[in-house]
Amino acid sequence: MTLSPFPRPQGDPGATAPAPAAGDPSLRPHLPDDLFDYALVRDAVGFTLRSVRRHRWLAGATALLVLAAAASSLWLLPSRWQVQARLLAQKNPVMWTLSNPLMPRPFDWDTPSRAARETVLRRDNLVALCRQTDFVDKYLATRAPAVRAWQWLRDRVGTPKSKDELLEDLVDTLQDRLWVDVGADGVVTITFEWSNRDIAYQMVQAALNNFLDIRHSQEAAMVGETIAILEVHAAKMKRQIDQGVDELRAKEALYGHPGPRAAPRGAAAVAPRAADSDEVAGLRAMLAVKRRTLADLLEFRQQRLVEQQAQLAKLQAVYAEQHPDVVAARQNLEALSGPSPQINQLQDDVSNLEKDIVSRGGTLGRAARELVPVPAVTERELAPGPDDLRNVDPRLEYERGQLRQLLRQYTDMLDRIQGARVDLDTVKAAFKYRYSVITPPILPKKPIRPKPPLVLAAGLLGGLLVGIFAAVLVDARSGRVLERWQIERLVGVRVLAEPRA
Repeated sequence: MTLSPFPRPQGDPGATAPAPAAGDPSLRPHLPDDLFDYALVRDAVGFTLRSVRRHRWLAGATALLVLAAAASSLWLLPSRWQVQARLLAQKNPVMWTLSNPLMPRPFDWDTPSRAARETVLRRDNLVALCRQTDFVDKYLATRAPAVRAWQWLRDRVGTPKSKDELLEDLVDTLQDRLWVDVGADGVVTITFEWSNRDIAYQMVQAALNNFLDIRHSQEAAMVGETIAILEVHAAKMKRQIDQGVDELRAKEALYGHPGPRAAPRGAAAVAPRAADSDEVAGLRAMLAVKRRTLADLLEFRQQRLVEQQAQLAKLQAVYAEQHPDVVAARQNLEALSGPSPQINQLQDDVSNLEKDIVSRGGTLGRAARELVPVPAVTERELAPGPDDLRNVDPRLEYERGQLRQLLRQYTDMLDRIQGARVDLDTVKAAFKYRYSVITPPILPKKPIRPKPPLVLAAGLLGGLLVGIFAAVLVDARSGRVLERWQIERLVGVRVLAEPRA
């Protein structure tokens, strides 16, 4: 018969047991209104402790095995490292107001932190980040042993993934692990968590650099494209003025009166060739914008590179080469010295625009400042003084009035172009005041999870519990009576003596 280590006081309902001795308190039956059997709890706790004593080797080995498994998980399973950078993107309307005091601005025209999250987490930007940091190769080289074993098994069972497919998977993971938060005070926080601290640091540093490059390119390109559009319209108006002047001279010659005087020498600037169409002129203006934006971005990165070199030299004078701050500064310098997706994109745009212009039969312009032509006549020349009234034919006054109005519009267009150029210089000068890194990314000293002390403490506690459970389980499944209280509760008789082993 198999006995339970914790029998019920009533015993087997179908069996007859001898009546307990009168007056024996240990064998007194429990009343129906008893809520808790403290004696049973005492016996169970004692049985558990004595089971551990009886199977001390089993309990100890089980506890050590669980503790070793917990310690091994720190090496086998991937850890989680977190790197964070904070950028202050603030409004700076002072310089713009001083440069254009009469031009009204909307309430939210200057919001540098707008769409910061969408800018960083845009999928093409994430793909550029992965390629810029060699994310795929570094991930394959730094996988945790458990992850490496799982992927090896999956590749043996299924079809191994190519690097392009792995890149797409990592980009999807990057969208979940890379967070961009924008505070109400204009603070942009970039946070990334990964299983390798060097990769996490490089990814945040690259995301921060790309965000600054994108913002610099966007703000400069926005004003530059405005200048290009204005210059294209100015070139159209210049051609209309030249055509009107030629027609007016022809009519003056026909009526026997001299036409308007030509502009003095040296007044005419470099103008687009007459063979260039409006489309080619627009492409040349856009080419000038791209060239100027590329030059500004290269200059901006060079300035940051010089600042980072000075910062590294300052740190090396104080700390050793292996100090975390020195290592972080050196990696930041390498990131700035590496390729930039924005610079590569601008270089491709410049090359494509040059090929497009040449294929359409146009010529490559130089700077956008040289594209604005000066008309062949001035408004004063179209409105002669009293001494020249005898040479003015009243039949041509309408044509002269149209040319004067067109010249005024052209002059206004030149003023707008000049104001836009001032705005462009202002944007370039104010950028360093609008965006400042208040917390650069730093190499973390320890992972955010798992916490080794907590894991080891949990392994120790779990090992003790599992060891105790294993010892009790062996006694419970043995089917033997090991202690006197089991007989007393099962049979209902008092044990008077126990044999010594």
